[in-house]
Amino acid sequence: MRRSAEPPRRHRAAFYPIEHIRDVKVGDRLLIPCDGGPGLSRLETFPPRAELLEHGGLYVLEDDGPISDWRYRFIEKS
Repeated sequence: MRRSAEPPRRHRAAFYPIEHIRDVKVGDRLLIPCDGGPGLSRLETFPPRAELLEHGGLYVLEDDGPISDWRYRFIEKS
């Protein structure tokens, strides 16, 4: 896991295919659902953070496909 002092990792906007982010601009707010863990969703700005450290584990962004399919999946600490 990353140290809290490191900046959060994000993909650049150009990483995403234009057909997946057609109506989104850098800085727009996105509500991304969470699967597992303590949260139901996260409010992020585009492009969203790829990883979110949370008590008991880590949320990892699954950003394949259109924005409506994006999810944060919770991975518990072992």
